[in-house]
Amino acid sequence: MSKEFKSILGSCKNLNHLIKDKFAYFGKITYDYSNEIKNYNNTIVLTKERENHILERHPEMKIYISELIEYINSPDVILSDKKYNDTKNIIKYVEEKSFIFITVKFAKPDDLVLSSIISARYQIIRKNKKR
Repeated sequence: MSKEFKSILGSCKNLNHLIKDKFAYFGKITYDYSNEIKNYNNTIVLTKERENHILERHPEMKIYISELIEYINSPDVILSDKKYNDTKNIIKYVEEKSFIFITVKFAKPDDLVLSSIISARYQIIRKNKKR
C-alpha cells in the first residue's frame, strides 16, 4: 500500500478497515494517457478480488504484482482495446524475452466508481516455428 494511500486512510479512520479489505494496491496514474483516452480518473487500484484472480490464474505474477502501478506509469507499448473504448492494454518488458500484459479500465472523473481497475498477466515472447 502506497504512502499516499496510507495518508488518505489516516483521515478516514472509520472507513479504514473497509478500504484495506477491498484494495491490494492503490496509486496515481502519472503517465499522460490523454492521447489514448480522453478525460480519465488518474486514481488507480488493484482490488483484492483482481489480485486474487491474477495470482490464481497467473501464479508467475507473484513477483511482479506489487510493481503494476509503476509499470502503468512507464509503459513500453499501449494498445487500444477493440471492444471497450475506456480500456487500454499496456505492455511492459520485464526481462529479455518476457513482458507483463496489463489491462486497465479507465474510470471517468465523474464516475461513481472510485478509480481505474487493473488486470494483468505475464507472457513469454516465443517465436513461431515453421513446420
